[in-house]
Amino acid sequence: MGVSGLLSWLSMKYPKIIEEIPVEVNKEFDNLYIDMNHIIHSSCPENESAPDIIIKKIFEYIEQIVAIIRPRRVLYLAIDGVPPRAKMNQQRSRRFIKAKENATKSFDSNCITPGTLFMARLAEGLRYLITDKFNTKSTESGWKKLKVILSDASVPGEGEHKIMDFIRAHRASPDHDPNTSHVIFSMDADLILLSLATHEPHFKILLEKKRTEDQATQNQEYAFINIQVLREYLEIKFKANHPFSFNLEKAIDDWVFICLFVGNDFLPNLPFLKIWENAIDILISIWNKLSESVYLTDCGVVDLTKLQNLVKELGRQQLCDDGYKKNYYKQKFGVELPNKEFQTTLVKSYIKGLYWVSKYYYQGVPSWKWYYPHHYSPFASDFIDVDVINEVDLDELGEPLKPFEHLMIVLPPHSKEHLPEPLQNLMTEKDSEIIEFYDNTDLNGETIVSKYPQLNDDDITLNAHGSEILFISNHHHKFYSNLYSLYSKNGSVEMRLDSSISDKLIGFVSKDSKFINEGDNIVNRSLSVRYKLPAKKAHKCTLLPNVKMDSPVLGSGTEWRK
Repeated sequence: MGVSGLLSWLSMKYPKIIEEIPVEVNKEFDNLYIDMNHIIHSSCPENESAPDIIIKKIFEYIEQIVAIIRPRRVLYLAIDGVPPRAKMNQQRSRRFIKAKENATKSFDSNCITPGTLFMARLAEGLRYLITDKFNTKSTESGWKKLKVILSDASVPGEGEHKIMDFIRAHRASPDHDPNTSHVIFSMDADLILLSLATHEPHFKILLEKKRTEDQATQNQEYAFINIQVLREYLEIKFKANHPFSFNLEKAIDDWVFICLFVGNDFLPNLPFLKIWENAIDILISIWNKLSESVYLTDCGVVDLTKLQNLVKELGRQQLCDDGYKKNYYKQKFGVELPNKEFQTTLVKSYIKGLYWVSKYYYQGVPSWKWYYPHHYSPFASDFIDVDVINEVDLDELGEPLKPFEHLMIVLPPHSKEHLPEPLQNLMTEKDSEIIEFYDNTDLNGETIVSKYPQLNDDDITLNAHGSEILFISNHHHKFYSNLYSLYSKNGSVEMRLDSSISDKLIGFVSKDSKFINEGDNIVNRSLSVRYKLPAKKAHKCTLLPNVKMDSPVLGSGTEWRK
């Protein structure tokens, strides 16, 4: 979700970022990434409970998007896995609300959570779809030339951030083509900010405008957000205030951070800071005064002094009635003002959160363990009297929670059937040691499961983290033979991809235990291997050498302003 209302606000302020899709799309794109979250949810009608029918709808949806975009190189299917701890309070709140809404429905949408049997069945279904596309003779050559990566719900991380990890990793490769064209299908406004943060200019986001049963196959039901046009708008806007010393890439990074400041999935908004009440423009006007020499961020790393100066100035502009503020602290925190110690602690926690969020958007998960320990934010004016914070110590990186741990945190008792029976009882039995956590949505940062009851083998499999799977067809003769050689070797073998035969795909592969080799009465024209990215390298927040920009859409004057 990210910044609530961001897409509507942007499309009104910068209308030319929205690009209608013609009936016949003449251009092909290199890579298509599908954030599966919207597809899965929209394929689950209220009156339908049969998983096979739902999964068939998901297949049809994917096929339609691939047919519109016609990717040439990579198709990446990303399903939300276990997220960082920072996301789970929001997820818990949503699923508790959903449980009440689903009480009279035949389908419980809370099964769309990592670790459930439904998500495991969906992963198997997607494996079948990909393999079938590679093996069906009537299939257009479009699918067979693709390298398809499936990152299902067993792979930790939010879907859109797994996509960004893939893009950043390839961008750091010396073999990367700086003119690679990217399309992401997602209905999440976060992707606008994440796309800008890649500094890849040839980037479009595919949106579904409206989906109806009788018009579901028409291109007119979709539109692009053109990231290069948004870059043009931002350049014109910023250059007007910085005519001499100006770095567009750094200015874009600061703009992304300011948008995250106005709204994100990990921190509550500051009071009175709302996008439709001009919040972004207010912050930009303050930023213009403060950014004469030093930018607010450096590739996702926040300048803490600059940040505090910005929020302090915001606080001076948004001073509110003392009575209102005292009532806010009393109601939200149970704290009587003045209480300098509590306000300082709250401000420091919030600054730490902003630091975490910014790094997450530019460098990947900085800590799986960190979370903001409150449901509400401080006031901007609270920053005025706090001494300058020069350093933020994030928790160690840690590891993602196991799927069942995540389910126990985010699922309400109404959805307990998505857990193994021994864990269901912990949610409902009166003598359960953790029954108190299911009276309301507030976990207060507690970890629910410290020791698992006895699980069977199927449950243990559901509770394990998985790997991304790379699929290719024998259309890639050299690459296919190279990967196929893995299966002639004994034991567990990991092989680095040779980018000269993989069409610049990088990473490491190993045997996929579910790969069905050719044998008696079996003809398999596809091959699957476990896939992982190389170790992270520093993300370069700049345009890469030899990039060729498309012709500008906007004029050099001011006619672009609506």
